[in-house]
Amino acid sequence: MLEPFTRAFWPEVARFARRLPNFGYLKTIVRLHLDEERPGGCYVWRAEGRVAAFCGLNYLNPDDAWLYGMRVTSSFHNRGIGTRFTRALIKTARRDGRTWVGLNTTDHPSHRPVFRIADRLGMKLEGIYCNDGFWSLRRRLTVPRLRHHPDIFDEFLKRGRTTIFHSTPGWFWSRLLTARREWVNANGYVLQGVPVHVTYATHPKRRKSATINLLELPPEPRRLLTGLLALAQRRNWIVVNYPLEWKRTVQSTWRELVPNLRRNHNHYRSAERVYGKRL
Repeated sequence: MLEPFTRAFWPEVARFARRLPNFGYLKTIVRLHLDEERPGGCYVWRAEGRVAAFCGLNYLNPDDAWLYGMRVTSSFHNRGIGTRFTRALIKTARRDGRTWVGLNTTDHPSHRPVFRIADRLGMKLEGIYCNDGFWSLRRRLTVPRLRHHPDIFDEFLKRGRTTIFHSTPGWFWSRLLTARREWVNANGYVLQGVPVHVTYATHPKRRKSATINLLELPPEPRRLLTGLLALAQRRNWIVVNYPLEWKRTVQSTWRELVPNLRRNHNHYRSAERVYGKRL
């Protein structure tokens, strides 16, 4: 059954979560909701008298909820825990006034159980996107000057996009609702004639990050992508989000521009499926 997470549950959660990928991400989720009191919360699923699973529920705005960081202990795999837990969290989001709930999962065959859960619960595949991250690049690149775009919200809609990628921290997608037009347009820019959505953030020790939605890929993207990489120099980092169909062109251009890219050293890449459900 579903129960709100408390610190008393942490030893049980940590016992199985330490053996799974990205344990540090779980600790971040707990900190966001218990220490910083972000809207939403953390939950566990209890079965047979013990904690079987953990998940975060983030209320990104007054309309949208986001499920993230779900972990199920191996002894409860293939027993329907993920489906029942997700269904209960969706009901919680609806009870709390949200009208849509979303989640993302890696676009890889090993994540097929998540695909099946999403389908079983009536979630729609909103899109498949690449997320390419870069940090601490040592090349000396000229940081581009971005020109403000007056209505990048409309640029998203013209391309059939229903969600926008952003980071709070964590990777989230929110719906492109009319009520959110002003919020989206505040970070709309044009770089070399191409519309981009760039959200900047400042971190401790004067570090900076940029979360980027790339909305158009020119036939010769080298100059555009060079401009984006310039934002990841020194102690800064970026995450660039773009449709999966551009993957081969974009990632081969990255490698041409920075031949010494090393995965998990100064570069990270993934492809993510984004699912959503109206409540």
